Amino acid sequence: MKVASHLLKTHLPLHTWCGVVSALFLIVCFLAGALTLFLDDLNRWAAPPPPSVMPAPDARQQAQLLDYMAAHPEITTTFTLHLRTTADAPAPLSWERDGEQFWATRDANGQWRRFSAPLPALGEVLDDLHRTAGIPGAVGGYTMGVVAVLYALALISGTVLLLPRLKRQLFALRPEGGRRRAWLDLHNLLGLTALPFHLVIAITTAVFVFYAPLEQAMRALSPVADTDVAEAAGQGELLPPATLLARAQAFAPALQAERMVFDALDDRAEALVVVLGGTATGGRRLYVALNPYGGALRYRNSGGSFYHAASDAFAALHFGNYGGYPLRWLYFVLALAGAVLFYTGNLLWLGKRARGERRDVRLLAALTVGTSCGAICGMATMLLTARFQPLLPLAAETLAHASYYLPFLAANAYALRRGAGATAALLCVSIALLCAIPATTGLAAVGWLPFVPRLLLPVDATALLLALTLYPFARKAR
Repeated sequence: MKVASHLLKTHLPLHTWCGVVSALFLIVCFLAGALTLFLDDLNRWAAPPPPSVMPAPDARQQAQLLDYMAAHPEITTTFTLHLRTTADAPAPLSWERDGEQFWATRDANGQWRRFSAPLPALGEVLDDLHRTAGIPGAVGGYTMGVVAVLYALALISGTVLLLPRLKRQLFALRPEGGRRRAWLDLHNLLGLTALPFHLVIAITTAVFVFYAPLEQAMRALSPVADTDVAEAAGQGELLPPATLLARAQAFAPALQAERMVFDALDDRAEALVVVLGGTATGGRRLYVALNPYGGALRYRNSGGSFYHAASDAFAALHFGNYGGYPLRWLYFVLALAGAVLFYTGNLLWLGKRARGERRDVRLLAALTVGTSCGAICGMATMLLTARFQPLLPLAAETLAHASYYLPFLAANAYALRRGAGATAALLCVSIALLCAIPATTGLAAVGWLPFVPRLLLPVDATALLLALTLYPFARKAR
């Protein structure tokens, strides 16, 4: 396909600078994003198994639990009623407070049975890293919104640059042409074969970040009556769970409810119950939000308004939660390949300027190595320390943040001192930390750690596979 030369000249610097500016942020976000696909699973892996699984509640017990919690807001105003009990939901009632998760039920004699466990912080910190690249507060979120726009521009301009030689170079991998040629072929292959995925991620990220402020500005310029909220304001008495469940299933017939999350029952206008579950075919998750006083519909992700359907579609496309575990594993591979795409992009830019002694080139080379290896080291350390958390006198969230940021900053400091020569050492540290994750299973088996985690095979096997993938690169970097 022919492209005018002036377009190629325009798109080359656009692709280069948009890619270079956004790459370091995207490496962190994509590595963390690969793990956030399995947040619930990682939290289960890090948490001790429950001492027992209590019986699932019948309709009468559900109503009793709801009435009790509604009458005692001093316990909590946000709680979950589990319709089925499993090892992951071992009691009919749960809530979170002061860094702990509480599980409870009432037996046939009206006596409370409950236990608590430290609330895992692993998933929450990984999610923050995914959304902000580790930049604290709202600044990190808006920074990633800008990065998403640059990311989209880099994708489009890179595609334009490849169009003239697309047929000839799409699947070309030529290691005999030198290291730079091999990196270029890999970069082109990863970018073009996963182009739809990357465009979806870039567009949905920008929408997530900028939608709220844009909506507020539009409402300020053109205020409208919020009829849905007015209609959903609490009218009548608190409905029993069975009635609320029937209302939810009337709005979403395919919903197979698993739990009901209640919030703000002490405020009739703001009170909310979200009924969550799956479908008979699996894959897609459904939810229906109602006002528990009267059962008026608040929102749903099946049917309903165009806005809610669109917002749910954006979330499903971004997080891959519409196709079950097979799609999540595909997204996992694509996310890791995306991190390699950004890393190779920086290597190509640096390769053209490696002969000089420019300070900016040395700085970017060090940050590229430090950020990539530092993110791997930090996330691997987070997984490791999550297993030791019951033995350490630190809050789970403090431990998770320290476990990520200390190795990340140390890796960048070492890379800034050694330059690109730090690659081999940092890759070796990354491999060692990844291999240490399955080693904790052996420590637990001989009683040196408090419990043997669930989901052993997926976590341990993935960590070992990633370590084996990094090994050839570490060996070549020596």
